[in-house]
Amino acid sequence: MKEINYPNLKTRNYACNFRNSLLLTVPSVHHHTAFASEVHRICRDPKLRPNAITVELGHPLVVELVSFLKDLKQGGSEKLYMPCMLGLMKSNRFIDSDHIHKALMLQKFYRSTLTDLPDDLLSDRLNFSKWLTIFISPADSIIEAVRCAVELDIPVYGIDLNDFAHIKKEKMSFEDPQSAHKNMVEYGNRVMKYCDAERDLRIDNNRETFMVRGLKYCLSKHTKVLFVCGMAHWTNIVSMLKDNLVTAFPVHEIGCESLYRRVIVHPSLAATCMEIIPQITFDYERKRFPVTAVKEKVKIIRPETQVRNCLDKVYKEVTV
Repeated sequence: MKEINYPNLKTRNYACNFRNSLLLTVPSVHHHTAFASEVHRICRDPKLRPNAITVELGHPLVVELVSFLKDLKQGGSEKLYMPCMLGLMKSNRFIDSDHIHKALMLQKFYRSTLTDLPDDLLSDRLNFSKWLTIFISPADSIIEAVRCAVELDIPVYGIDLNDFAHIKKEKMSFEDPQSAHKNMVEYGNRVMKYCDAERDLRIDNNRETFMVRGLKYCLSKHTKVLFVCGMAHWTNIVSMLKDNLVTAFPVHEIGCESLYRRVIVHPSLAATCMEIIPQITFDYERKRFPVTAVKEKVKIIRPETQVRNCLDKVYKEVTV
């Protein structure tokens, strides 16, 4: 694998050649419209538009997500708003190995299985939730990638593990992605070095190896592939792409019955996946058009202006 100079890509994307295929990558901070907008830009540009899309999700989840989006009438050239308080949920079957002994002690003490113990107890003692929820937020770059695949009618592959222990991580402060001013490479180079704090080596190394195997398979089948993943994973993934011992694996051929169910998400939970304030996500969705639609250029969203306007509006309502 080698870095390449490709028109329109040199300063705006992570791009590399893998054998005879081109891999475009958008390493993202989840639930920020700057990265969703970048995915949309790539898929809309005829020169950059991929033949296939890969995302940091398990493939059964991607299949369920594509079906859900189609049922929401997404995929045509006509602009239709996507609801932003929906999700897919399933029971969480794995617990972090650090907490196995403590989990056994709790079950023995309460004479009960984990599924019967109170949610707050599991969260406090084991960093565990009984339920895993995938929020379908227009602000998220992975959701945007799947949405673009539906609109373009191209294959989309979930190349992550289907199931693993999900850990609640402490929120970290980082540079506002909107400050990248569309130069995602420079932003990534500044921020990515701090993302190791978000990684769990025992879990994420296995996930990243699996994702690389899926990427290599997709790149063997398609000449131009877009990959959207969390920023914390990209450095390790790009290094493993060079490793010939990590072989291709057809992740989409894994047979697995969907365990997800469609849910309506409470506004207090949905708001956490809709940028700094939900108004920014609403405006992104309002100005977004399907990647296949013909439209005029729209005004760029300035989040700092959005925040200021919202604060001014609330202040006026309170003081009147």
